[in-house]
Amino acid sequence: MLPQHSYYSDYRYAPDEIPLEEFVLPASPSELAGALADCGIPTPDRLQQLQRSRGQPPLTSPTSAQQKPQPFPPSRLKSELLEPARYEAGLARIRTLDLQSGSDLAGLCRRLFADCPEDLDRTVAAFGLVCRLAERPRELHRLPCLADRAAGRPDWQSEVFEAVMSLSGVPCQRLEGLKKGANYATGHRSHVGGAWFACFIDGEWRHVDAIWGSAGLPLAADAEASEAAVAAAAVPQRNDFFFLTDPARLAFSHHPLLPEGAGPDWQLLARPLSLDEFHRLPAYFDGNRAAMGVCGLRPVNCPLCVIPCQGGVADLLLQETVAGRYRYIVQAEQVGSRNSGSTPVAGAAVSKPIRLASGRVCLKFLAPLAGRFELRVGVQRGPDWLTEHFAAYVVHCPAAAPEPANFPAGQLAEFGLTEEAELEGVQLMGCQPEEAEAATLEAEDGEAAWLLTSTNPLGDNPDAPLPCCVTFGGDVDSPTDTGDGLKRHVLQWSERAGRDRRFRFLAPRSGWFAVTIWRDAARLRPLCELLLVADTAASGAHLGLPGCDSLLGWPANVDNQQQRRLGRRRLTDEIQLKSPTLPGGGGEPCLSLRHEAELTLLFRTQGRYVARAILQRLRPGDLLAEPLSSFVMVNGAPEGFQVHIRFPQPGNYLLDIRVLPRREEVDASADVAAPTETEVEQPLCLLLLRSLCTALVPPAAFPQVLDAAAASDFQLLEPLNRRVSSSERPTVIRLASLEPSSERRSLLALVVEDRGGPAWRLPFEAADPAGLSSLRLDQEAGNSASRRRSLKVVTRTAGDTDREVPLLAFELLPEAGAEAVVEGEGAAARRASLELARSESRRRWQRENWRRAAIDGLEPLTWDAEQWERRTAEALAEQRANRAAELEQRNRELEAKRLQDQLVSLVEAAFPNVLNRNELVGAIESADSSSDRGATESALDELVAQRRLFMRPVPGGTAYLLQEEQPEGSEISRSSKIGNKKLQQPSQSESGADRWGMGRVVSFNRANFADLQLLRRARPTVAMVTRLMCEKRALDAVTLDKESFVQYETRGGGRDSHVYTLGRIGRRRVVSTKLPAVVGSPDGLQARVACGNVVTRLLGVFQDVEHLLLVGVGGSPSGACRLGDVFIGDGDAGDVGGDYLDVARGRSWRSVDRRLLTAARAAAEPVEDKAEEAINWTSILESLAAEAPAFARPPRTTVAAPNVAFGAVSCGALSGAADRLASNTTSKVIGADAGFDEVLESALGSRCDSFLLIRGCADSHTGEQGLHWQPFAALAAACFAEAAVRRLHGTTDYVV
Repeated sequence: MLPQHSYYSDYRYAPDEIPLEEFVLPASPSELAGALADCGIPTPDRLQQLQRSRGQPPLTSPTSAQQKPQPFPPSRLKSELLEPARYEAGLARIRTLDLQSGSDLAGLCRRLFADCPEDLDRTVAAFGLVCRLAERPRELHRLPCLADRAAGRPDWQSEVFEAVMSLSGVPCQRLEGLKKGANYATGHRSHVGGAWFACFIDGEWRHVDAIWGSAGLPLAADAEASEAAVAAAAVPQRNDFFFLTDPARLAFSHHPLLPEGAGPDWQLLARPLSLDEFHRLPAYFDGNRAAMGVCGLRPVNCPLCVIPCQGGVADLLLQETVAGRYRYIVQAEQVGSRNSGSTPVAGAAVSKPIRLASGRVCLKFLAPLAGRFELRVGVQRGPDWLTEHFAAYVVHCPAAAPEPANFPAGQLAEFGLTEEAELEGVQLMGCQPEEAEAATLEAEDGEAAWLLTSTNPLGDNPDAPLPCCVTFGGDVDSPTDTGDGLKRHVLQWSERAGRDRRFRFLAPRSGWFAVTIWRDAARLRPLCELLLVADTAASGAHLGLPGCDSLLGWPANVDNQQQRRLGRRRLTDEIQLKSPTLPGGGGEPCLSLRHEAELTLLFRTQGRYVARAILQRLRPGDLLAEPLSSFVMVNGAPEGFQVHIRFPQPGNYLLDIRVLPRREEVDASADVAAPTETEVEQPLCLLLLRSLCTALVPPAAFPQVLDAAAASDFQLLEPLNRRVSSSERPTVIRLASLEPSSERRSLLALVVEDRGGPAWRLPFEAADPAGLSSLRLDQEAGNSASRRRSLKVVTRTAGDTDREVPLLAFELLPEAGAEAVVEGEGAAARRASLELARSESRRRWQRENWRRAAIDGLEPLTWDAEQWERRTAEALAEQRANRAAELEQRNRELEAKRLQDQLVSLVEAAFPNVLNRNELVGAIESADSSSDRGATESALDELVAQRRLFMRPVPGGTAYLLQEEQPEGSEISRSSKIGNKKLQQPSQSESGADRWGMGRVVSFNRANFADLQLLRRARPTVAMVTRLMCEKRALDAVTLDKESFVQYETRGGGRDSHVYTLGRIGRRRVVSTKLPAVVGSPDGLQARVACGNVVTRLLGVFQDVEHLLLVGVGGSPSGACRLGDVFIGDGDAGDVGGDYLDVARGRSWRSVDRRLLTAARAAAEPVEDKAEEAINWTSILESLAAEAPAFARPPRTTVAAPNVAFGAVSCGALSGAADRLASNTTSKVIGADAGFDEVLESALGSRCDSFLLIRGCADSHTGEQGLHWQPFAALAAACFAEAAVRRLHGTTDYVV
């Protein structure tokens, strides 16, 4: 629909003018793009694409002038049919040909086509003759055979061409129809007709317009008059575009109507145009006279010739489809009716080309008044830069453009990136994603922001910020601001080591502005020029912007060499700003506060950090500032910290936040602690805060933080003011402990007079389960008539009363002559609450009146004490209720998360056995007698909803699985991979989620003989056994071409389930399984029997297994291994005699076949060659740990390559009294695990004489206590196992 405006409702149409409703485009850009893509609205490029896909190839059968083939759309382009050199040679021959005046037509044609063996050459000769006669009409009068036909006809070129082509032997069809020529009125139905031809050349029909191609004048009565007319006019210039023109290009200016009934066919289009479409489409005269190509342009938002606007601004968006840049010339004229002509508009403004991304160009037009305007777009192309007409549009503007209706001249030829910047990969975008291709940056409320980003540093020095220079200009009548004036309007800063450059602009007034960005201060190398529009001046523009370009940004984003060398993550990966959301998606360090005198920044951290904040007030143009330490405070918060800021007056403030990583406490049970580096304070961010609010009362100072490290373990809830009162109205100090419940410290308040004296010790109330502690300061606590006192909050560790760490400091206000309170504590509390409500209500009333006057422009409200006190009391009660609800909700969420993690751990430990709901609930209740059954069942349902667990019906209840069950028909008998007897060349390595999964999971039945036979056809020779789920996932990550087969045995409580993951490592087929943990087995006997049965059945199903690997986590009680190291069971290393020792029972196991041990020793050697079998296993470990954060090395630990140690491994924890072995045996044990004696007994009983234990060190015991190190240790063991299997010599399993 047309825009709802009186201009359109009152518009009077001229004769033959097309109704404006027919030019309305789809409202949304996506719908318009869809209409253009589907060719619902034809464009030259889209029609050409259809020609290529739907057009017919050339005919190969011979033709003649008498037997004309039926018209069909050709698929070839003009450039494929006509060679420029051949074309120019043919024209040059015709220009020098002797025409022999007075000869007949047949004789003329014989000489004309004498050296033209093909149809194309004869057609070029005929076209060249017409062009020669148009330039030299005297020669036409000397040829009576042609002059008689041309006499008195304005289109004599078509008569001459038709006469010559009739004797050429080339099939030629005369076409007559409508043409959009010089007299065509845009937006009207065309009535101008003419003739052109379709010539059958090289097996396809092509269009030739002899009239427009020769550009000749009408023929006069005699030769002298014709020569005089040519001399008086411009010399006719041949236009090669109209010779053999592509149908998709000619269709916008030529529409055939004759021969009657065959007009659409003679368009030679795969998608013909209707007559109505022909009238509504622009006439794209995109031919180049000097070259035979076409302009690589297509309309994006203006596919029709009339543009109905909503206001006085029109945008023409064009897409350049060829390499190289064009120059654009746009002329604007106001037009009336069809016959009234056009008048140049005084004051009309057309912008310079605005170059966008992906070759798009925008041309903006500002109407000086309401009316109808014609825009003619011309294109200049190198090397001669001649202006070629492209298209003409009629723009209807129902209103004038907003003042000022003109564009700034700027300093470059175009808006947008320069060609040099585009070649270097520089991108220009707004801070919001939808502004990535905005033609004009809109300064909403007078402010705008944009980003220059590049894959390479924008400056010459990659480590230095870009030395960018910005010049600013308003409309054409205003001067350009430089020097200090620049600092008042544009702010810039660097990010990503100079690869990103952000800018913020404050408009001093409404209107259009040009901002030019240069690489250097000398302004010799420009980067880009932007066009900005502001509807109003920016709020607080008089404050200006400071000159701190080189300081602003997020220094923590810089990934320097030292951090990469140490393997550390960037600070911004571990510390993130959660609220408020800063402009630019959180990356822009500039925040404007319009009506808030306070600000709170909430940071979430993944580790423990001590933060420090520095607040400074800046003056415009320099960095001289006064520190405001009393108006900034760092407060603890759950999972992070808070920064509170108050602004004493309007202005610009610089907030510098620095953090210090806190060293993690070393586990007392660990014998070996990883060394830590010296912790230094690191910068996190530098924020520019612009306060535009004038506070009604001066802001109060924050409490003083005495020890930042100790204070980070607490969150001060109230009060957040340094000065507190202890007279008539009691003050409550409330703090929340952020430490674990087992480590919470007690709090104490010390009241000290300024002039000295003993301190008055006031203990806090004991912390509740949520960690909240409070202290009430009444008149008795701070009784002093005229003395000032200070109050310090200190923390005291239980059992260490001599050491007290100060946290916060407050100032106690004196009573100032207040009368003594004789009533009880309850009455004093009631009076204090009443006074608090009165002061709060007064403050709310003042703030409401300020908002009404400053924002809404309303009358102020009258003061009604009773009403405002009631409203304030209700608001305070609601705040207290909301705070209590938030704390309760947080506790519920933490408890639910703990339950969910515990349930998932139980299911993972029992896998492949399945547990039903009753077993899981019972396990939770046995571990915690106070647990709630309803909460546990709710946690189970939530895990299913989150798809962390999956349900499977079993007899007697519902079982829970770790992966989703395959659909019906996915049983093993239908598997394609396992049926291959010999696999071919191994596939490439897996990545992403496939790497850490078990591959395709199908079910099998061990009791089914067919399933067992299909499994045995895999014939793996290496088996790997794990106990924990993290160990199984680590093995899956290093196994390729995985396929898992699972049997969930639901009878007997799910105690006979199995999982076999088949795959390959290198060129060997491998199979891995996981030992289940039996829930409800207190003595562990049932679990040991189940583990032995798993290995026995594994070796029974896969009878080709030669080697058994026990891969997982362990511990190093002797301290011989660091956390994360790998140790291998090798009895030869310490002359113990056994690879695996049970010290308590006096048993030992030794592998008879030592090939696995030999391969492990080879894998531990440094890698020198580049063969596949010699891949460095530590490199694989680093890449996998970086890919999966859950398996990464624990944070704040030493980053060093794991070592490999060989020695005896103990079955279970070492006993102090080992009377069955020699006393020196235990000293030669390098590690211990949780106990795999039943597994080895089953393996040796099944005659598997080759086994090897590979353990990753997770703690100083058996690997069960180091929960934080278990994933990384398991991954290290799995990577080393892969290296050992690759080094394993012997018969390979794959035939290459």
